[in-house]
Amino acid sequence: MNEVDKIVNVAKVMLVYLAYKVSRRIQERQQSRRRRRLWCKPWILRRAEQGAFPNLCRELRYEDTPAFANFARFAPQAFQQLLTMVTPRIRRHNTNFRDCISPGERLMVTLRFLATGETFQSLAYQFRIGCSTIREIIPETCEAIHQVLCEKYLKCPETTTEWSKIADGFQKNWQFPHCLGALDGKHVAIRPPPNSGSLYYNYKHFNSVVLMALVDSDYKFLIRTTHTSFCSG
Repeated sequence: MNEVDKIVNVAKVMLVYLAYKVSRRIQERQQSRRRRRLWCKPWILRRAEQGAFPNLCRELRYEDTPAFANFARFAPQAFQQLLTMVTPRIRRHNTNFRDCISPGERLMVTLRFLATGETFQSLAYQFRIGCSTIREIIPETCEAIHQVLCEKYLKCPETTTEWSKIADGFQKNWQFPHCLGALDGKHVAIRPPPNSGSLYYNYKHFNSVVLMALVDSDYKFLIRTTHTSFCSG
């Protein structure tokens, strides 16, 4: 065997050895991940016994109605009415692996977020629901609330009679004739999405979305829209 053949054989042996070591390292990492991964954290599994919704919210509802209204920004009766309306849109079904989160709990988490602006992580600890699950619950429930309430509370007038009624309201309440609505906008501060650049950056030097709204003489919304600060000029 000449020197070239020896070098080739040594290289083959080293290559096989390196491939074996890499394969073992990958297997060890996969096994380690399997050991660490949990289907559901133990403290989340105790949601029914110690979570905020089946315990604190229930106590407030039956023992301290004003405190319930302060917690959810809804009186118990109003909360139940809204829950009845949105339940068909946010109800989920149990699986063989775990029970679903009830519509009432989904709604309460969402109302608490809208009332306080608490972080998803804070809500996760309060309600004993995974943070990633809360990220899905809140947008879904907000969309359901919008769908069931927009026709009643955000309905734009469509007939001459309806617009005339609004004009009469401004004349009566504010002595302002021939007015069909009061229009204004507001910059709502946000944390911009990743890689959005200056899309949400406004002339006031912070990131926001712009809420534009038209209201009647009783401050009730007629038309509303949101867009980025870039579009507002």
